[in-house]
Amino acid sequence: MPATSPKMGRKVKKSFSISVESDSFIRMTCKERESTSESETLDALLNELMSIRKQEALEAAYTDYYDSLGDEEV
Repeated sequence: MPATSPKMGRKVKKSFSISVESDSFIRMTCKERESTSESETLDALLNELMSIRKQEALEAAYTDYYDSLGDEEV
């Protein structure tokens, strides 16, 4: 069986121990999204978190830039 698929790209097999609450959340989210697997759901949740962090970093960079400008530059 190939390690990659055209739809999902490269995958890395990992093994984690998580809290019961996290497991319940992943299972519940998997059902809500009608996902094909808990792994797919966890990957989607992590992608969403990465997107949020990138957006926050971008917004912080804009804020830092505009805060660094003098009154005349603004």
